[in-house]
Amino acid sequence: MARGISWPIQWKLRHLEIGICTSSQYHTIIEQTPHLQTFVMEDCVGYLEDSRMMTSRSFDQPCASILKSLTIMSCSLCLEELELLLSWTPILIHLELVFHRDLFDSVLDGSCLEQIIKSKLPLLRQFTFFFSYKYSSQSGNPSNSIKSIIAPFRAPFWLEEKRWYVTCDRVLEMQIVRIYTIPVKVRHESTLWYDNSFDYMPFHLRRLYLRASNTAFSNLNHVFTGEHSVTLSEYGMKYVNNLIRCEISSTDYICRLIRASSNKTNEDIILDLSKCNIDNNAVEDLADALEQDNTCITLNLSKNSIQDIGAQYLANMLEHNTTLNAIDLSGNRIGDLGTQFLVECLKYNTTLMKLNLNGNSGQSCLIVEAILKIRTDRTLTTLDISSTRIGNMGVEILANYLKFNTTITVLNISNNNIDDTEVQYVANLLKDDKILNSIDLSNNLIGDQGARYLLENLEHNTTLLTLKLGKNKTPYCIFVENIVKIRGDRTLTTVDISHHRLEDDDVRLIITALKDNKALVSMNMSKNQIGYLGLQHLTIFLRHTMTFTILDLSTNQIDNKGTEALVSILRNLMTLTTLNISNNQISNHGIHAITDALKYNKTLTKLDISSNQIDASGAQYLAEALQYNQSIASLNMSNNSIGPEGAQFFANTLQNAHIQTLNELIMSNNRIDDIGVQYLSDALKENTTLTIIDLSSNQIVGQGILHLADALKNNTTLTALYYRNNRMQSIDTKYLADALKCNNSLTLLSLQCNEIGDDGAMHLGDALKNNKTLTTLHFYDNIIGAVGAKHFGDLLCHNTTLTTLVLGFNQIGSRGAQHLADALQRNTTLTTLDLEYNGIGDAGAHYLAAVLLHNTVLTTLNLSGNEITNGGAKYLANALQHNITLTTLYLYENNFGDLGTEYLCDALQHNRTLITLQLGLNYIELVGAQHLSDVLQRNTTLTTLDLRHNELGELGTQHLSDALQHNKTLTTIDLSENEIGDVGAQYLCNALQHNTTLTTINLSENEIGDAGAQCLGNVLQHNTTLIRLNLQRNYIGDDAMYMIKELPGRRSQ
Repeated sequence: MARGISWPIQWKLRHLEIGICTSSQYHTIIEQTPHLQTFVMEDCVGYLEDSRMMTSRSFDQPCASILKSLTIMSCSLCLEELELLLSWTPILIHLELVFHRDLFDSVLDGSCLEQIIKSKLPLLRQFTFFFSYKYSSQSGNPSNSIKSIIAPFRAPFWLEEKRWYVTCDRVLEMQIVRIYTIPVKVRHESTLWYDNSFDYMPFHLRRLYLRASNTAFSNLNHVFTGEHSVTLSEYGMKYVNNLIRCEISSTDYICRLIRASSNKTNEDIILDLSKCNIDNNAVEDLADALEQDNTCITLNLSKNSIQDIGAQYLANMLEHNTTLNAIDLSGNRIGDLGTQFLVECLKYNTTLMKLNLNGNSGQSCLIVEAILKIRTDRTLTTLDISSTRIGNMGVEILANYLKFNTTITVLNISNNNIDDTEVQYVANLLKDDKILNSIDLSNNLIGDQGARYLLENLEHNTTLLTLKLGKNKTPYCIFVENIVKIRGDRTLTTVDISHHRLEDDDVRLIITALKDNKALVSMNMSKNQIGYLGLQHLTIFLRHTMTFTILDLSTNQIDNKGTEALVSILRNLMTLTTLNISNNQISNHGIHAITDALKYNKTLTKLDISSNQIDASGAQYLAEALQYNQSIASLNMSNNSIGPEGAQFFANTLQNAHIQTLNELIMSNNRIDDIGVQYLSDALKENTTLTIIDLSSNQIVGQGILHLADALKNNTTLTALYYRNNRMQSIDTKYLADALKCNNSLTLLSLQCNEIGDDGAMHLGDALKNNKTLTTLHFYDNIIGAVGAKHFGDLLCHNTTLTTLVLGFNQIGSRGAQHLADALQRNTTLTTLDLEYNGIGDAGAHYLAAVLLHNTVLTTLNLSGNEITNGGAKYLANALQHNITLTTLYLYENNFGDLGTEYLCDALQHNRTLITLQLGLNYIELVGAQHLSDVLQRNTTLTTLDLRHNELGELGTQHLSDALQHNKTLTTIDLSENEIGDVGAQYLCNALQHNTTLTTINLSENEIGDAGAQCLGNVLQHNTTLIRLNLQRNYIGDDAMYMIKELPGRRSQ
């Protein structure tokens, strides 16, 4: 230790060079050598004991030192220790310092050094130093930008007062930042090229290495250590021409790029800084340097630690750089914000051609590459970035850039999770775009609001012809897609935009899309939310069309206000023939306005105003209008409240000899009762044009039917009478029967849901035995038993015109079936017989089966719900083997199970006429499914098979699926309520890959989940024949269900 040395009294030593020295030793030396003027030490280090010693009061006071020059070639002291050490030599004139740090600290700060020099070294004139530190963002030790480091050295103290000029550089490949005075002194020049290898040199070799760089040891060429020879230039100057550095000087504050010199001036200059641990501050320095550089063409910064702020630095640089054409930023930490910075700069940079952002965290990174692709390929017309999850910012970036697009006409951004917020950017793009003609936004997350954004901005767009919005969240997306189709097809004749929840402004947009169409004939706008304003927009469009004939506005919100617009349509549109405004909350006031217009309209033939709020007053307006109107042939007034008074107004009109066109009047459910029917009946006696009248559900009893029957005796034009649900009793039928004996015009009589009973059947049966006009009789749900069936059997034995007899939901039983069967042995005209839910059982089935063995007229037989077991099924099966005319057989909800199914399947092996077979709810299980599978592989006539509500399960479905792979005739199959599940759906998918005839499948209520739905959706991408698929009431999520619904050309539920 220096304190243990015996120092000579009045020692005259003036110059001293030593190796390692602690700060306390240094204090002792200068204290004991009062004449020392120059002191050079290789290493100045501080130890714990040394630090404790220096805190004592004896070290606080300056020494009586005349030291003028101090050189420390490797200083390890902290700022406080350095300040104390320099305070001991207050008259110091020359100072050289070398620091190597593992991180940036205050001893490297120009402001701190300035304060130390001002306070401790007032006479200092020469100050040279070299400071360096290592950085690593991965270890939590990031660097400072060299601009921020050099800034304090630009203070007047350094540049003007002392004229000490400083340079700071960053050795990018070695993660080192250095700060040093210029010009560089020879004494520590080698230290400028300090690198990691220096740390691992043996201590004594490191000391010699530093000494060798001093002019005093300049002749030393090699240092030997053991067997290894180390050339000093390998540890020093060899890096001069190899390391890449960013350098900045305190004099001009301009960052420059320093790298190896090259004679290859005609070749691209590549700057490879991959895997160099470059962080945001490092890239800031590099970006500043490249802003001034005019030689670098390719920059590789892959696999570093660059984040959004670093991307911003690069973006700022690219706005000014004119030489870089390729940058690799893959494998960094750049997010959406950083991507946006890079995209923004591309508006000003015209040289960059390639930018790799793979492996970064931002969802929109791929957008930058897409934009560069657009910019560099002037022939590119189609841009496909589907299924890339470009994210919110990615959509924004792309849309903003495409505003300057001049070549891309087709854009595919499907399957990117684009929602209502993100699609706004696309919508804003479309507002002024003149290039794009096709955009695919299918399979995203767009809802009503997003679709509306698109539609609103398309109003001024004239170039987009195709907009795909299938497989999004709501049906409104399909509406918008259709709007674009409508706009692009000027020859379109029919538009169906029903069930889309359209509002008034949507109508305006539809009309805008149709403005150039000159061929439109029909428009269905039902089941929306269209009101007065929407109708106004429609009115403006219809003024200029010359082909429009059919308009359906049912189930909207027209109300009385909206009828003002309807009036304009009726007065000005001279081609309209059909108008449906049912269920629109229109009351008498609105009807009054409409009827005023009808007085002058000469083209409307069919008007539906059912289900509104019309009472007797409204009926009066309509009746009066019909006296002037000579075109309306069909008027539907059902489900209003006109009452008997309203019926009277219509009756008066019907009696008017000038009414020559009205032939259909539907007045069901209007509370007209017996009095109202009397008025109408009186009118029917004189009217000669009405052919169809519907008086169902009008609370007519007793006297009402008497008046109607009286009218039928004289009326010669009425062909169809609907008199359902009027509590008609058996006594009432006598009046009607008497009338039918005289009537020679009626062809259809519907008395469903009354109470005519057996007596009523007797009256009507007797009356119609010789009737020559009636072809269809409906007696559904009328309490008719076996006796009544016998009367109808007698009727069939004599009548030669009846083709359809409906007796479903009565009580005829097996005996009644026998009567009818006996009659069918003789009847030669009946083609359709409906006996569903009549309890005929196996015995009844036996009687009818016997008929089928020989009957050559009957084509449709409905025996559903008749308690037929396997025995009855056997009788029917035997008949089917010989019958050659029956085409449709309904056996829904019987009890014949697998065995009965086997009998029927055996019959179908031979039958060549049956095309529709309904076997639902018959307890058919696996064995029955096997028999059906066998027959379907051989039968060549069956086209429709109903197996709903059985117990097929997964395995039963498998058997059927095997058959469907080979069957070439079946077009419709109903497998609903059969517990087939996802596995069963998979079997069906296998069948659909090969089947080319099925067009309709019902799979509702089958416990099918997303997996099964997904499988079906995938198959239907390739199957081109199936057009209807019912998957209601399964366990399918919205996304999977919507995917299937929006398959092109399909109607899925």
